[in-house]
This record gives sequence, C-alpha cells and structure tokens, in this order.
Amino acid sequence: MYSNKYEVALKEKMLLKLEKDRLVAKVENMELSLKQMEEDKPIVQTDSPIKSTKAKNRALLKMTGVPSVLPKERANPNLLEIYEPTGTHLSC
Repeated sequence: MYSNKYEVALKEKMLLKLEKDRLVAKVENMELSLKQMEEDKPIVQTDSPIKSTKAKNRALLKMTGVPSVLPKERANPNLLEIYEPTGTHLSC
C-alpha cells in the first residue's frame, strides 16, 4: 500500500522523536544534577517535558539514587482451592 521510501521515512521520523525525547530527559537530569551539586541539597523534580511514566520513574531513580522497595511475597489464597472445569472439552 505505502511505498518503501515512505515507510522508511516514517520509521526514521519515529526514531528521531524517541531519540529527541531521550536526550531532552538526559539534559534535564544533568541540569538538575548540576543545580543540586551547586546548592549541595536535594532538589524535587517539578513538571518535566518527559511524557511517559516510565521515563519519569527512571529520571527520579537516577536523581535520588534510591531503588524502589519490592513488596513482600504474599501467600496465594487460591492455591489450594479446587475448581470445577468450565468447558465441555474439560469434562469427563
């Protein structure tokens, strides 16, 4: 349907946008780090141009240097339950 040149151009455009977003986030983190070093106190990140939640979380992790705490393992309450088969192909 689309020509190969058009598909390649769209792919390159998408990759350039992703790279731009990544570099914007990197520059923002570096500016915050520099400001933090100059003031010698922690800085809380304000609204940023980073759009995705994952990128924001990564930026905050890099900024604080503290990894998130994993939740404790919980017991599965349904582990020992016995259920009736629901499909006709499962009944005997």
